[in-house]
Amino acid sequence: FPVTIHGFVEDHIKNEMFLHIDAILEHGRGVKIKTAIEHVMSKMLFDENTFPYETIKKAYDRHRLKNAREKINRFSIA
Repeated sequence: FPVTIHGFVEDHIKNEMFLHIDAILEHGRGVKIKTAIEHVMSKMLFDENTFPYETIKKAYDRHRLKNAREKINRFSIA
């Protein structure tokens, strides 16, 4: 399947958001996911019309689940 520019850019933006959200949650004690996402949205100049909070939250939840599965698989394979 050909990779579209739109898909590539969207994936890159999501990965950047996830890296920032992960860093905020890892280093900010007691920071809630909602606060981290809202902070990243503000820094990336996204509003509800550009990239809605719920869309980012659902994508981030899938990202966290995928990472958790990968960690489990690394330990069970070893």
